[in-house]
Amino acid sequence: MPIQYKSYGCTYKCGFRHTSDYYKAYKHEQECWYNPQNRTCLTCKHEDYSVGYAGEYNPLAGINEPPEEPYRDCKLEIEFKDSDPGIGNRKLKTNCKMWEV
Repeated sequence: MPIQYKSYGCTYKCGFRHTSDYYKAYKHEQECWYNPQNRTCLTCKHEDYSVGYAGEYNPLAGINEPPEEPYRDCKLEIEFKDSDPGIGNRKLKTNCKMWEV
């Protein structure tokens, strides 16, 4: 007979792994970058998600530059501080005054 497990995950589908601890999942949702209440770059209409180089990568044809990783930026060119959280080398704003849906 199968065993039933109870687990909790993030409502905002950010990739948070499920946990059996309700409080841990609740605390995560309060801080989640995909939570619109936190007003982060990931939920803002001014977010610019693009790839820096869209060319071909073909070493046999002499094109040895691989495409760059996708990156996020702000269309409003807001300055980011070193203390701002980030994903990789890209910074994110939280509770941004210029945030819009």
